[in-house]
Amino acid sequence: MVMSINLLILVFAVVVNSCLLVWLLLEHRRLQREHRALRDFVQRNNQDIAGLCSAAVSVDKHLRSNAQQILELLDKIGHEQHTGHEQPDQPYRHAIQSARSGADIDELIQDYGLSHDEAVLLIRLHVAAHN
Repeated sequence: MVMSINLLILVFAVVVNSCLLVWLLLEHRRLQREHRALRDFVQRNNQDIAGLCSAAVSVDKHLRSNAQQILELLDKIGHEQHTGHEQPDQPYRHAIQSARSGADIDELIQDYGLSHDEAVLLIRLHVAAHN
């Protein structure tokens, strides 16, 4: 009788251990799948970060280039203002100021070397528009 109880306990222990072993194996496989999924997720994130870093470097280069161009333009503008040189896109600036101050067609022709038609047009555009 003691032997059969011991045998039953042994069989029960083997069954419980077998069940635990099966559960542990299933849990191990689930954890391996999760580990693979997490590893893939981290790898994709690392690739995304590498791409973002590369893009950031490119944007930084463009910003530096733009900043350099802006500094050069500001320097050029400051130099032109300091030296009093006219900008090439405003050759009539002084003539316009004179016309607004009351200069007539003949004065514009004599002082600024404008043609008669240029002087007339300048007065019509810049004097009549401001009255």
